[in-house]
Amino acid sequence: MTSKWLAWMPQSEPAKPTELAAFNLCGHAVEFERDGARHFLVADEADAQRLIELARPPRGEIWTVAEVDLIAAVPDQAARDEIAQWKRMFNGILRPDLFHKPHFRKETKRR
Repeated sequence: MTSKWLAWMPQSEPAKPTELAAFNLCGHAVEFERDGARHFLVADEADAQRLIELARPPRGEIWTVAEVDLIAAVPDQAARDEIAQWKRMFNGILRPDLFHKPHFRKETKRR
């Protein structure tokens, strides 16, 4: 007696995995915890203001994608931690320094 399973052949090819769409943060907030402190990640300043209106977290706990990009440019972890501490302490907003580009360069001698 022969088993019908030994001679089984698939009728079609297996489904190919589809590409996942990029995650769109607009209109959403991601809450996370780092070193025992609560933080929120939002797409932009409008989403930050919307989150403040709905959930009332302090602005210092909310990080926009632009702020994360700015702090990621800091090469020193201790400096990043201090910036995050100041942002939280003063409910601050990180913005690029338009007068002293490039960011976090070594000081040069004045002429």
